[in-house]
Amino acid sequence: MAESGAVYGNALHDLAVESAREEQILRDLTLIADVLSAEPAYVRLLDSYVLSKAERQSLLEQSFGGKVDAMTLNLLKIMVDRNALKEFSQCRKAYVSAYREQHRIAVARISSAVELRSDQKEKIVSSLSRKTGKTIEPEYVVNPELRGGMRIEVDGVCYDNTVSAKLGNLARVLSGQG
Repeated sequence: MAESGAVYGNALHDLAVESAREEQILRDLTLIADVLSAEPAYVRLLDSYVLSKAERQSLLEQSFGGKVDAMTLNLLKIMVDRNALKEFSQCRKAYVSAYREQHRIAVARISSAVELRSDQKEKIVSSLSRKTGKTIEPEYVVNPELRGGMRIEVDGVCYDNTVSAKLGNLARVLSGQG
């Protein structure tokens, strides 16, 4: 059943591309995700059979009508009708993944022991963009356990130039394991 969320997300992306509404749908999905995560009781109510189908559809109209694209609202209605709203996060994840792939966007997780300066961040993003040929969406993480240097994960590749990784490699070499 978890795969049905991905099916919904990919189908929604295809429709959004056909109608040139990808950006709007992306914003809608973020708005809806925020509402659903902030209001778990609302999700339970929409997934409940205590309310009729018409009542649940009305709740969706009241909550999102005029605030999201009709295509997005229709998807929500379908998901609620099929008791699949619990798949929404997977749906959104699949949509975002398809969107990023189409627009050549890569998420880079950049971990460092200390907060990076803005000029360092710009230089890293620029370098990654040149290296990957993609627009980079950086996610910065401060992790003092790294002791120094940086670990960058992008497109399934990890570049680890941290002090902790170097110390670990040195320890393996000295112990005869590396």
